[in-house]
Amino acid sequence: KVGVGLACFLMCTSMLLKGVLFHFIVNEEGGNPGATTYRWTFTRMAPYFIGMLLGYLLYRTNRKAPHTPRTRKLMALGWIVGTASVLVALVTPFGVPEANLHYNPAWTTFYRSMFATGV
Repeated sequence: KVGVGLACFLMCTSMLLKGVLFHFIVNEEGGNPGATTYRWTFTRMAPYFIGMLLGYLLYRTNRKAPHTPRTRKLMALGWIVGTASVLVALVTPFGVPEANLHYNPAWTTFYRSMFATGV
């Protein structure tokens, strides 16, 4: 329980710091967008913690799911949400070029985590 809480806290902190750093370094100072992503490790750790939490969930449930109608509906919902989050992360920057999402702090904060959630 402490580990899950710590992983969630670090994941949220990572996303918050990435957005703040991106805003101040790229938007205010005119810096390189790649500098905020690849310069500091903590700006990339949210997708890793999403994977760790999924691995923990699979470990706790022993990779078994009961065969009930409720479970089937939840699994279908999970596939729909996962597919939608991957499509949003991949298609949105190219479908709305006038928004210039590659320089938007909110977008750079969440798009990697959305992709990791879908995968």
